[in-house]
Amino acid sequence: MSWLGLRYKTAEILLPHEWNSVIDGLDILKAYVDDLYNKYKEVDPAEEIYTFKLSVSTTPTNIPSYGFKVKGVHIKVPSTVDVLYVGNKDRQDLVLEGKDILSLRVKKPENIYVKALKDVVIYIALETGNE
Repeated sequence: MSWLGLRYKTAEILLPHEWNSVIDGLDILKAYVDDLYNKYKEVDPAEEIYTFKLSVSTTPTNIPSYGFKVKGVHIKVPSTVDVLYVGNKDRQDLVLEGKDILSLRVKKPENIYVKALKDVVIYIALETGNE
């Protein structure tokens, strides 16, 4: 039986209350799909990406934008890195472990700071665009 109280039928007649449940289910599905569409149509796709390696130590280091107009930042932690801390200039409390990927919707990657327990190299991808 479905969450709307419907069950599979073979050659039985579809009763009015069952048909109404089908219509209700379709209305719920349409509202859900419309909500997803509205959320994702607002996402402005990147024109290009710019990737680079960033050396990180125990001192917080910010992520450079290299003059690009940035729409998002992706940080990939290699499997050889035990722990990477991400945050702002004052605090880096978000913990990432080896093989983790963090995606952030930011316009100023310079405000993102990273540090590690030892000298490591991480991978950065900047989503860039025109305007």
